[in-house]
Amino acid sequence: REVTKWGPACDLRLARIYGYLRRTPMVGLLQSWSPSSAKLSIFAYNDSDHAGDAVTWRSTSGWAVGIRGSTADCWCLFDWGSKRQQVVAKSTTEAETVANNKMLTRCLIPFGGLFAQLNGGEPIREDAVTDSGASRLAIAQGASNTMRYLHTHQRVALMFLKDTYAAEHRTLTR
Repeated sequence: REVTKWGPACDLRLARIYGYLRRTPMVGLLQSWSPSSAKLSIFAYNDSDHAGDAVTWRSTSGWAVGIRGSTADCWCLFDWGSKRQQVVAKSTTEAETVANNKMLTRCLIPFGGLFAQLNGGEPIREDAVTDSGASRLAIAQGASNTMRYLHTHQRVALMFLKDTYAAEHRTLTR
């Protein structure tokens, strides 16, 4: 909950979580699958809220990345997070594009490389999902007149995103 401010109440909640984990060592999550029976793919969801911080008006980027099998009953979430963006976004499209860039560079590309190495060097399918049609369009075109400042303002290159999603094993959908 506390993305940017940590206080005494947060310490108490953290102590309760550690206490629960210490009292329940026999409880846990177990995830397994058979790579020979299911074709694996990475899925990633990202979203942002435009000007979500009431004090600084900065947007918050969020992402969740996991791996799933060819059947819907086999999946495992292995990375998620949220981070306040460094600069105030001028539009929802900009905030969503920055969130997509953050998820791609922080999670999808590194994990895709790792799973490709584990798969004998052959890349596995990577599906990214975003809810912004304008952001998907700007990424597909590799340029946007209304967001031409994006590279200097947010350090996000639309052409990099376009080239990254141009790989045949990687998609960006709704």
